[in-house]
Amino acid sequence: MTSDPVSPNAAPGTSYGLVVMPDQEMRKRCGDILREEGVHVVAVEDGHAVKAVLEARGAPRVVVTELSLPIVDGFAMIAELRRRFSPDQTAVVVFSAFDQLRNSASEQRERLGISWVAAKETGDLLLTHAI
Repeated sequence: MTSDPVSPNAAPGTSYGLVVMPDQEMRKRCGDILREEGVHVVAVEDGHAVKAVLEARGAPRVVVTELSLPIVDGFAMIAELRRRFSPDQTAVVVFSAFDQLRNSASEQRERLGISWVAAKETGDLLLTHAI
């Protein structure tokens, strides 16, 4: 479920960042940036795995996610996150290669508490700034 040695079952309350990306390279890039900022990372491939992580770990400090996720899409995953945790507890950064999904995320920023919307092809400098 994770691509990081940090267990999703670690004690609740431990500060962490959650990376939700089906693309292994992008998941690693985002995880590496968070780690450089001193954030422990839990990385999963799909929105379905997020529920188990949230139940085990509690509120992540930040969620970095692709909107096009298998099983449970990014919007449904963010809605579930928001049922549990406020934007003050958890920042959300979303990426998508699709203009239509980015536009939809931008339109729902306030309702879903999305902090940043960016293209998946974003360069490392902008990626670092967004995260």
